Amino acid sequence: MPETPAFRDVHEEFAYACSNGLITAPRSPDVEALIAASDLAVRNAAAKDAKDQEERNMALRHPLLLGRWENALRALGYMVVGQARAKTPHGLGSLPDSFYTIPQAEALEVLNARRFLAAVQQRRMEYKRCVRQLSQALRERERESPLIVALAEAKEAASQLLVDMHPAEYALIRSALRPYEVRDGYLPRELVSSGQRAQIKQEVLTTLAEGSWLRPVPSQSRSPEATRAHQ
Repeated sequence: MPETPAFRDVHEEFAYACSNGLITAPRSPDVEALIAASDLAVRNAAAKDAKDQEERNMALRHPLLLGRWENALRALGYMVVGQARAKTPHGLGSLPDSFYTIPQAEALEVLNARRFLAAVQQRRMEYKRCVRQLSQALRERERESPLIVALAEAKEAASQLLVDMHPAEYALIRSALRPYEVRDGYLPRELVSSGQRAQIKQEVLTTLAEGSWLRPVPSQSRSPEATRAHQ
């Protein structure tokens, strides 16, 4: 089975999934147009979509455009944060005390900017929801894939074959790990990435290489007194 490539981000993974049939997402003329559009055009489309809260530009929500939609929303947030008198592009916060002393026209501009920034933040939440749903769908399809299932079964069969061929070695390894198991056959997650795991592994490998665990324990010779007592 070909190895799945490493991805720089989730958007690159979505592009790979679309091109390999893992995600079925038809490319409408609107989608094609936005894919070919400039960043400014995509940002304008994202701004219009944010303003029209009751409507949805579904092209922006296509798996191949989620990354550009996110970039556009981030840029819009930074563009309006100052005018909205907000603390960050990701949270409005409270209005500054100086707001109540500015002219009415300027105050209306601030309020309109804050409404737009709130709409952008809402769309960012929607973007994140789209990413989560697509990622979950990909994970489920990977688990259900015949190739993934076959690979898991092959790994299980290979593990069982090693156990059958080397039962004594397997018993040694299990006995070394048993004190650390949270339940039969399962180690705690924190042990997997700790230095203690490397130490336990090295001790087991050293024991296996030396073969000392296979040597019989030498019997102690009896003293003359013990021999006479036995007789």
